[in-house]
Amino acid sequence: MLVEHIGCDLSMLAKEIEKLKMTLPPGAVITPEAVADNVGISKEYNNFELVAAVAQRNKVKTFEILNFFRANPKKGPTVLASTVLFNLFSNVLIAYYARTSEERALMEALRMKSSYQLKDVRKAMRFYNATQSLKIIQFIREFDTRSKGIGSNRNEYDLFEELITKIFNC
Repeated sequence: MLVEHIGCDLSMLAKEIEKLKMTLPPGAVITPEAVADNVGISKEYNNFELVAAVAQRNKVKTFEILNFFRANPKKGPTVLASTVLFNLFSNVLIAYYARTSEERALMEALRMKSSYQLKDVRKAMRFYNATQSLKIIQFIREFDTRSKGIGSNRNEYDLFEELITKIFNC
């Protein structure tokens, strides 16, 4: 989230991390909410919120975020957005085949360090089954190919909107 907002400037990243360390209590987990509140990133319009909106099948919020990304391409590049969606649905698929609902076992299967990371996967599992997740991964791969100019010369945000529509119609 910090890299999306600041970029790869290590000195700026270090400054923002120091700011977080000063504002959060010792031993606190750094969550996207903590970053959004303390670094000044718009929580509503970032890839974490996009994942949360898609995981909950919240069409209105998803398209609001998409429109923000379209208007602010540097804040919402489609390559990052499609990557986080791919990660979400890959994790959903792994979770289905892990054949456990126990939090620790699922976190281990998904190689996650905190239960907070598991939140969106669990939400998505309520709205998407394994077959749908597999189909959505196929849609994301098609989007990736087409956004690179293979088989399409359309705007990447138009293609991304098409991807989101396919996900919701799956």
